[in-house]
Amino acid sequence: GRHHLDRFAGRHADRADRMSVSAPGDQGSQQGPAAGHLDHSIARNTTLMLLGRVVYVAGWTLIAPFMIQRLGAERFGLWSLLTVISGLYLTFDLGLSSALTKFVAEFRVAQNAEALRAVFTRGAILYGAISAVFALLVIACRDPLLALFRIPPTLHAEAAGALVAAGIGYGALNLFMLVSSVLSGLHRIDLWNRISMGVTFAQLAGVFVVLACGGGVRALVINTTVTLLLGSMVAWAVI
Repeated sequence: GRHHLDRFAGRHADRADRMSVSAPGDQGSQQGPAAGHLDHSIARNTTLMLLGRVVYVAGWTLIAPFMIQRLGAERFGLWSLLTVISGLYLTFDLGLSSALTKFVAEFRVAQNAEALRAVFTRGAILYGAISAVFALLVIACRDPLLALFRIPPTLHAEAAGALVAAGIGYGALNLFMLVSSVLSGLHRIDLWNRISMGVTFAQLAGVFVVLACGGGVRALVINTTVTLLLGSMVAWAVI
């Protein structure tokens, strides 16, 4: 809410202010500790980023045979197609995530709480607009998309429902990317990687439960959406 947004902006502006203050004549003595802290931060972020990639790749690779066994080749292909579309979807954010990271970092260093609040609000509005447009396009064009991807007639009903769920789910993906950009701008990549790994574990656990209970592709998409929303809520709570 607005109260949380105000608290977020003020807290990080104050934190940047405290980091920038140093007593006269102390700059030389602080260069060593500052450099050591930076080296430690880079090493920590790199390690967590690498660990996050390993967890993601290894987790989905290990669960893939179980998914194929439960879904069958055609439905697994449909799931893979939706996953590919989500990856392509992320490339059409028009550079918004990079711009948001840049401005959050700049305004934090400048200790400008009002600008921090404004850039977050505008980023949320733009991401929301992109999500709404994309979801409406997917819902409106689901039949031509099914024909384009040559979905078998036996899977048309399930594929149509999964496409609609995916169109809505991409909005959750946008929210996830929004908080990712903010945390990157705040130099909390370590925290973001921890949250991402938690989301990955939650998604994998959800996939197992959904398929063990006889769920299909639409249920898997809903599982992805729910875990992304939970990850975004955790990130927002700790920002």
